[in-house]
Amino acid sequence: MKYTKPFSYQIRLISLLFSLILLLGTVMTAFAQGPTFGIRPEDATKGYFQFTLAPGESIDDVLIASNPNEFPVALRILMVRGSTMAAGGITFTEDNSGAAQWVSFPDAGVVEVPQASAMALPFQVVVPADALPGEYVVGFLGMLDDSTESPVIEAATNDNQSTVNVIVISQSAISMIITVTGDTTCNAAITSLTSSSHKGIWKLGMGLQNTGTLHFDATGEVVARPASGGDPVASSPFTVGYVIPGDAIDFPLTLESYPSAGNYTVEVNLVTNCGYETIFSQPMTISDEEVQQAAKEVVANQPATSTDEAARILAQAELVRSIGFALAGLVVLILVIGIFLKWRKPSN
Repeated sequence: MKYTKPFSYQIRLISLLFSLILLLGTVMTAFAQGPTFGIRPEDATKGYFQFTLAPGESIDDVLIASNPNEFPVALRILMVRGSTMAAGGITFTEDNSGAAQWVSFPDAGVVEVPQASAMALPFQVVVPADALPGEYVVGFLGMLDDSTESPVIEAATNDNQSTVNVIVISQSAISMIITVTGDTTCNAAITSLTSSSHKGIWKLGMGLQNTGTLHFDATGEVVARPASGGDPVASSPFTVGYVIPGDAIDFPLTLESYPSAGNYTVEVNLVTNCGYETIFSQPMTISDEEVQQAAKEVVANQPATSTDEAARILAQAELVRSIGFALAGLVVLILVIGIFLKWRKPSN
């Protein structure tokens, strides 16, 4: 007598085969993670370096470079000057001018950090005897050296799915704020306003300069009124991040509704975190051509509703329905096979 395996076993086997078939159509994407590293002050409770020194004074400290990987990494670490981003905040490039020259950093350049370890890199800050009072922003900029392999991502460039290799370069920066003692000031100046439209939204560019010797953050409001007076046609609050002394930026302002053609007065009120307040007012004329251009941008920004787009959506829906019918038929077939196997009698 030949033994026939139980019905439940047959069903489990068929279900497993069905699952494997479905998995054949699944695209798996693997994300490769490249080497990681970190730089920080020796005092782990601090997020950045901050020193207050008189002209001619100096101070020693230590930068820590860490490598959590299971292999050595080569890091390129530079002492660089800080600059202010358009919306406020500190950014770093490979500019080593200005106060970056005050820092003696023997390990500047390429250092190799052993696997799963940290390396202490000493440095010294020496303020020149003729340095003016105020705040100076520099920092350490660290990145993987060319000798350490960086992850490569393939990115599609068009509908034909041609690709270009994008090298991902990891960077890390630590700020250093050096305050030279003496009489300091906190001042801000709004120097200009420019007008443009983007996707039908009224965009203003505010020329903003830190004319003091200390950094500032700020809050404010921009208001647009008819030149003849009356209620505002648009207004918006804004917040400015860290602005480094001496830096000038073109700060972006947004007024949601684009005005009709006419003459307007645009006023900006700005208050810094150190209590300095300034008001800037400028007349602006919006032409019929600018209004028409903004209207075109609104239309161009609408979701596509063309006949071709509608046909594409219908084709996708038809494909989904066809796949659904095919899967339903496959399920019915499996059930029929299961019923057949269940009632099948053992054979001698």
